[in-house]
Amino acid sequence: MKRFLIVLACLALLLAGCGKSSDGIDAETALSEETEGQADEKIYAVKDSAPAFTVIYGSTDNSENAEYVASMLKTKTGVTFKVANSPTKVSGGNIIYVGLHDSVETMYELYGDSISYDGYGVVYLDGDVYICGYNSTSVSRAAKKFISCMVDKHVVKGEDGKTAEAYFTKEMFFLSNPGYEIKEPKLLGADASDYVLVLGSLPELAVKQVSEIGREIIGKRTGAYVRAVQRSTDDTRIELARGADMELFDYKISSDGKTVKVEFGGICALYSAFSELCALTANDTSGGILVEKSARDGILANTSLEAGADVRVMSANVLGTKTGSGYECPTEVRAAIMAEYILAHSPDSVGFQEFYGDVASIIKSDLAKKYRTVDFGGGMTATMYLKDKYTVVDKNVISTRVEETAGDSKAQNYTFTWVLLEDAEGERYIHANLHLEYRSDALRLEQCDMINAELDKVLAKYPDAALVITGDYNSKISGNSPIFDAIKGKTESDAGLSIECAELCAPEGKRDDDRSSYHSVCSHTDIVTGTPSALDHIMVSTDTVDVKLHKIIYDALICHASDHCPVIIDFARKNV
Repeated sequence: MKRFLIVLACLALLLAGCGKSSDGIDAETALSEETEGQADEKIYAVKDSAPAFTVIYGSTDNSENAEYVASMLKTKTGVTFKVANSPTKVSGGNIIYVGLHDSVETMYELYGDSISYDGYGVVYLDGDVYICGYNSTSVSRAAKKFISCMVDKHVVKGEDGKTAEAYFTKEMFFLSNPGYEIKEPKLLGADASDYVLVLGSLPELAVKQVSEIGREIIGKRTGAYVRAVQRSTDDTRIELARGADMELFDYKISSDGKTVKVEFGGICALYSAFSELCALTANDTSGGILVEKSARDGILANTSLEAGADVRVMSANVLGTKTGSGYECPTEVRAAIMAEYILAHSPDSVGFQEFYGDVASIIKSDLAKKYRTVDFGGGMTATMYLKDKYTVVDKNVISTRVEETAGDSKAQNYTFTWVLLEDAEGERYIHANLHLEYRSDALRLEQCDMINAELDKVLAKYPDAALVITGDYNSKISGNSPIFDAIKGKTESDAGLSIECAELCAPEGKRDDDRSSYHSVCSHTDIVTGTPSALDHIMVSTDTVDVKLHKIIYDALICHASDHCPVIIDFARKNV
């Protein structure tokens, strides 16, 4: 019977052109066929003053959606609906399923036939309600529309004023699918949605990576949802494997005429491979597939040093707090992506802020063959440098912790650090690194006084060394902040010294300052509200540094690898 009802639902979609419009606007189909349990047009949500459903979510991604459904049902009916994370925890009654559930056999069949990747809907089958969507955003849309359709006339009060019964109607159930760039995605002659990703012996972390990458890239462009499984013998399968002798950024896509095999070196390569695979779905691949490329040719293009420059420096706030494997951006994935960004762009040195915890440990491990870390003990900053190219001549750290005299006195353990690096030819530069206060300009100005005093000492000691200062300044250039004018390095009587933000003194056409895509995994108010913000900067002494390139790395593959987008500058040292 369930299969018959699914066919009815799909038939309704077919009659509406599969629910996919040519202009990209949602095409919607109501499931109004008379099906079992709907003949009386009333589906009791509350009966005899008791809830007739339990709300179930299948993954933590949809826990908030499930709580929302239960909360709104209580608001509308006055009756409390139980929320659980598994059908096995339901002793009786019917279920409102919120999102995908591995334990429900019909779920994937229902979704596969009716719902596209960004599609959503609410379906009633054999007494249960399915709030459908492949991602939490789509499920949220479905839930909100469904709940909004429940109005006062659906709630019947008893003599005591309490809800005696409440019900859903057939008209509350629907399917909605958007249009997609690639209209009929196919691989080797089969529909892309028929494929499964076979993870095989990949580590558990890869499951999260694959689900995020595969669904986002293939789903957003084609509408096909490609499910990840551990093993499969289906002909329509995409087998994933780490390339045993493959370079980090290389990938290979091949086929035997039936199945597709994807081999990859690292996360960026896997991302690129799926982008390539998605593009292949728009072409005839019936003759077979063979692609061998590098992520450097795509998402990591233009990573070479700018002409005329001899040094590259990078700044990255990596926010070392643990986000956990259940989140969209788990710690291990973020750290691994950041390490790959660094290896791809190969800066001479990197200034890290908020460098601690699991993120720091993973980045150190992944970069250990190429970089050496200068830790300064207990602070929030660290510096890495190319260990085969440089030696550390000198270094120091000072505390820039300041207490607020009134109000919030929770001073962070901020530090200002510097490292003097020298190459085999005796060329030197000072890589300074900081993290300024987030609470106020007044506190940041206090820190600037401490920083200037330390810079006076180091520049007096090494007057000919080039100087760069990476960091999270917690200040925006466009906001007329006094911070950038406050960092001088020498006293006013020292003529000729000029310290400026690299993006302001980079050549025309080489100053990447478009932060319209700026993001954060933190809750900075201006970022959360969508206003572009720039808190990370690299300042330089223009007496010793000639900036050739200022570049922002828009780190938005699976998720954002850093607290704020990393910044890179390429420069040539001036003779002084």
